[in-house]
Amino acid sequence: MSAKMPDAAQMFHYCTGMTVLLRMLRDTDQTMTYRAACEQIGAIQPGQRWLPLHMSLISRILYLVAAVDNGREFADADYHRVHNRNGIPGSGVHRTARLVVSPPAVH
Repeated sequence: MSAKMPDAAQMFHYCTGMTVLLRMLRDTDQTMTYRAACEQIGAIQPGQRWLPLHMSLISRILYLVAAVDNGREFADADYHRVHNRNGIPGSGVHRTARLVVSPPAVH
């Protein structure tokens, strides 16, 4: 990934990869850093410099997966399996992630 946010097709690809990764982490009772998760889903290359953009990207990916899942498969604890390098997970995307679709304006 270059130093810009991916397009919609790339984001869907990363979200699909994150879904598989979260299942694997849950089923094997393992955790992974944000950086390693980005590498595993192909969002960054192994050894690529970690930029603030990448943290924003992994957050968006986790929020999208949580919003689409809406509690059907993953619990809060599953999202906490992906964490920072100090082992601290984010604040919890599961409870706050929502997809909001507005109807088109009527002209």
